[in-house]
Amino acid sequence: MSLKKINTVLAAAFLLFILWFGSEFILRPETVAPGFGLPSWPSGDGGGFLIVKGTRDVVMALVLGVLLVAGHRRALGWAMLVEALAAYGDMANVLAHRLLDQRHIRLPPSPSHVNQELAQEGQNGLRPCI
Repeated sequence: MSLKKINTVLAAAFLLFILWFGSEFILRPETVAPGFGLPSWPSGDGGGFLIVKGTRDVVMALVLGVLLVAGHRRALGWAMLVEALAAYGDMANVLAHRLLDQRHIRLPPSPSHVNQELAQEGQNGLRPCI
């Protein structure tokens, strides 16, 4: 078997894995999230972020598929290298949230939450120190 065929099979397997992984986040995000390393199903509007992650993965797989079918091997290699960075971003996100959970550290509030607190303090006659 030639090196070209081996590379094609490996690229196709990688592409199919990304496609499957992304479609799982779109179709069944509540069951995939704990296996991914996230602590639990997000509350409120947070569930949409998992679907966004799945959509990102499906689109990345489609880009690889187009390059593979078109025969642009050099561009396919560069695209696979760049898209591998997304996995490192996901890993950093999961590890950061696990570290915060272990240390019982809360993430800073969102800007809209801060604005609401400042407005409430202003109504109570308190002046915020910024």
